[in-house]
Formats: sequence, C-alpha cells, structure tokens
Amino acid sequence: MQTRKRILVIENAVDVTGGLKSILNSSGVLSNNFEFIIALPKNTRCTSYTEDRGFQVVGLPYKELNKTILSWIVYLPSLVLNTIRLNWIVKKMNIELIIANDFYNLLPCSYRFFGGNVPYVCFVRFMPNRFPKVLVRIWEACHQKFSDKVIAVSNAVKNKMAIGNVEVIYEGLQDIFDTHSAPADRQISKGNTLLYLSNYINGKGHEFALQSFAKLATKYPSWKLRFVGGDMGIKKNKKYKEFLTRLAIEMKIQDQIEWIGFSNDVQEEYLMADIVLNFSNSESFSLTCLEAMAVGRAIISTNSGGPAEIIVQNESGILVPVADVSAMILAMDSLMRNEELRITFGKNAFYHVRQKFNFSNTIDKLKVVYFKSLAN
Repeated sequence: MQTRKRILVIENAVDVTGGLKSILNSSGVLSNNFEFIIALPKNTRCTSYTEDRGFQVVGLPYKELNKTILSWIVYLPSLVLNTIRLNWIVKKMNIELIIANDFYNLLPCSYRFFGGNVPYVCFVRFMPNRFPKVLVRIWEACHQKFSDKVIAVSNAVKNKMAIGNVEVIYEGLQDIFDTHSAPADRQISKGNTLLYLSNYINGKGHEFALQSFAKLATKYPSWKLRFVGGDMGIKKNKKYKEFLTRLAIEMKIQDQIEWIGFSNDVQEEYLMADIVLNFSNSESFSLTCLEAMAVGRAIISTNSGGPAEIIVQNESGILVPVADVSAMILAMDSLMRNEELRITFGKNAFYHVRQKFNFSNTIDKLKVVYFKSLAN
C-alpha cells in the first residue's frame, strides 16, 4: 500500500471560522490521498472541534500583528522562534507539503527564507483591501517569492491582488449540504425567522440587520431576527455584541431578537429560517450565502465581494449595496411579505449552487495543486 503524503496545515484561528471549516472539509475528503496534520494556536478553542473530525493537532504559539506597539515588538522574534519550531515539526513528522490557510501568515515564508525546502501552498480567504496596502504588498511579495501556489477563494479576491501566481478555486458545497434531492422537502419553515449566522466581529454587519429590522418589526410582529455565532473569546468582539444588544433595546425590538451562541449544526439553523441575511462590509467568498442557498433558502446579502459570484440577482437572492440600510429594508420587506417569492428564490438557489459549486470540482482542483506542489 502506497504511503500517503503528509501535509501540515497552518491555521491561525482562535475559534471556529469559515476558513477553518473549509480547510477541514476539503482535507477530510482528500484524506484518502494525503495525511493532514493541523497546526493551531496554543490558545485556540478549535482543538476539540478539529480532533473530533479525525485530524491530529499540533500547537504553535502564534503572535499576530495588531494596532498595539507591543504586538509589533514581539512579532518578529516570535516569528523566528516559530520558524525553528516549524522546522522541527516538519522534520519530526516527515511533512512533505505545508498549507498556509490564510495570506497574512508569514510563517511558511520565514521557514523557506531560512533554508526550509518543503514546498507550501497559500490560501487567500479575505479581501486584500481590508488591510493597509503596505502590509498587503509585503504579504504578496513574500508569497510570490516563496510559495508554490497561491489560491484565491473568489475572483473578487484575485482581482484585488497584484501578483501572478494566483489560481481561483471556489469553496465547494460541503458534503452535509450536497444532497441531490429536490428542494420540495426544504420549503420555508413557516417560523417567520430571519437568520443572521456570523461570529460577532465588527464589520460583519449585524448592526445593519438590527437597524433594518427595526423599521419592519411593527409591520411584521410575528417575525423574529435570530443571531447565531460566537465572540471567539476576544474582548473587542464581546464589546461589539454588548453594543448590539444595547442597540436592540434602544430600538425597542429586543422581544423580537434571539441571541444564540455558536452552533455545531448550522444546517439545522438554515432549515429553521425563512430568510438568511449577510450584511458584511467585505466578504472574500461567503460560506453563509453558499450554505443557505444549498438548503433552499432565500438570501439577502451585501454586494461586498464574493457574494456577487454566488447569488444571481433577483433570481436566487438579492444583493444590496454595502451599508445601505434603505436598500436592506426594501429587500427584507419584499421577501417577508411574499412567501411565494421566497420559495422561488430558494428553489433557484438550491439548483444553482449545486451546478456552480460542486464539491467534487473543488476537490479535483485542490488535488492537482497539492500533487504538483509535492512534485516540485
């Protein structure tokens, strides 16, 4: 029996994110071809989540840049120390390929700079224009020089980049959503629920959902707005959620708002919803849009990057301008009052995502990239 090639995935997440879910989903399917080991921060909440899905986890004490002076002081020394640790892990575990699961992670670049010879592939899972241009140019230069391939999760991401070694590979429809049955058994839940599934991160647009719903709550007293997500244990995220709860009280809609924590069963959340909202300021792709459409739910999303490549405007969902509350209100009102339109959008969405985002296409493309990189 041929031994599987060993791949180390470097992931910075301190809590479960769409990027982590995506790499674990694809890696799980590819486990017949490769053996994946996941390197996570030592302070992460993702260890059990990852191990429960059958992956071996190793810990690295990552230090990321932020706006504090201290982070800049400790970043370079910690990067060098982690490079030494990475080199030890690569040798001890016979790693043959490294995957950086996001663009801002310079650890594999540092590893190659200091003489490491194991190839690596880098994913770009955010819109580059979210970050200062000088940082983006540094990241681009490093990955251009040292990586074997850069994978962008959408054309919206690729078009914001200034390097050439970039291939677009869409996130595929996850196995748990990839049923070939017709959406007849996935009709609107009749629960009069607007779902907002996102971790509490400033910029994800929760406040726009509250502001829009506040204008419609009296008109639709049986409807509720349900928020599902976590604060990732980060102080600024906790403050953001506190701001949102105060905002709901100030607008006197708290009785029609549900605050739910992180959910391991997002499919059930989508199935209980009638309409799914995503009012983020910036989205490189959007698993929320893809997953909601996969279970036949109408989606309203900001035209914030990736969603425009998933949603067919006024056929499988509605795209609204970023931060345009008036447009959000109109879109929500049009779907809340019209069940037939919601069902039509949901059916169109169900079939559209299965055609364009077939999971096997994603897996086949990733397999080619991984094998080519291993051959270098």
